[in-house]
Amino acid sequence: MESGKYKSGTTLIEILIVVAVIMLLAGMALGVAAHID
Repeated sequence: MESGKYKSGTTLIEILIVVAVIMLLAGMALGVAAHID
């Protein structure tokens, strides 16, 4: 069961980390775009 859990795909924690990173990068991009404008 332990090995199968890792092979099944991403866990909820990994998904949350990815979402947080994407939101952080998007926020930085929007901030830079706002300053350029």
